[in-house]
Amino acid sequence: MVWRVVRSDNAWFAEGPLLDVRVLDYSISQILLDSTNKRLLVSTIASDTVYDIENGLRKSSALHQRRSWKWIGHPHDPKKLVHLTTSSAHVHTWDDLSETYSCTEITLTTDMSYDMFLKDVAVCSDGCKLSVEFAKGNREQSTSQVLIFPSSSFEEPFTNVLEPLPLFNKVSAEIEHIIGNMERTLLFLDRRMWVCSLDLEKFKGEYFRHFFIPEDWLSVNRTLTIKITAKGDFIFVKKHEVAVIKNGLENRETVSIGTG
Repeated sequence: MVWRVVRSDNAWFAEGPLLDVRVLDYSISQILLDSTNKRLLVSTIASDTVYDIENGLRKSSALHQRRSWKWIGHPHDPKKLVHLTTSSAHVHTWDDLSETYSCTEITLTTDMSYDMFLKDVAVCSDGCKLSVEFAKGNREQSTSQVLIFPSSSFEEPFTNVLEPLPLFNKVSAEIEHIIGNMERTLLFLDRRMWVCSLDLEKFKGEYFRHFFIPEDWLSVNRTLTIKITAKGDFIFVKKHEVAVIKNGLENRETVSIGTG
C-alpha cells in the first residue's frame, strides 16, 4: 500500500491509499521509488514489477530465482535503474524494465565464495561513486568486503568488466557496517565498534575515528540499525530503544592504513 504524506497547518497527514496491490508469487524483498515518486519498483526473488502510482498500471519482468540482488536508481540518469548481484550488473529502463546494457562480470579484489551475498548498495560522493557491501550467509549483519566503483562504469561507452577502485582495497578489511554518506564522506562502523569516516575524493590511506558504541548495543547476531540524518546526527535503534548522538563527527582521530 502506498500513501502520500503531506504537511498542512504545521501538521502531517496521510493521503490514500494511492496504490493497493498484493504480490502473489513470493514475499517482497525490496521496494524502490523513482526520482519523481511516481513509479514504484517491487522486487521478489522471482519477479520485478514497476507500478505507476497515479494510474495503477504495471510492467512486470519474470526472472529465474535469484539468491542475492539489489536495485538502485541510476546515479546520473533518472530514467534508468541498475540491478546488481554478487557477479553481475545490469542497466534497465524505468518505463518497462527493458535491459539497455548488461555486464557479465564484476572483477572482485578477492574470490567470491558461494555463501557470499550482496548486503547493500549506496550511491555516494554526490553520485560519483557506488559502495557495494558483501557479507557471508552465516554473518548477515557483518560486512565481509566493500567495493567502491566509479559511477561512470554505468555510463556509455560501457565496458565488459566492472573494476572497483583499488585505492580502497585495504580499508575494506576495517569495515563492519556501512552507515551512510554525507556528500563525499563515507561513514562506517569499524571492527572495533568505532564510528568512522573517510573522504571518498581525497582518500590516500587515512580515515577518521570519531566515537565508539557499546558492544552490548549489538545483539547475538550483531544486528544493529544505524542511520545518519541530514544534520549529521546519528540514530541507533536496538529493539525498543533509540539513541541519538549529536556532534559525533566533531572529535576525530586519524587512522593510517596505507594504500601500497
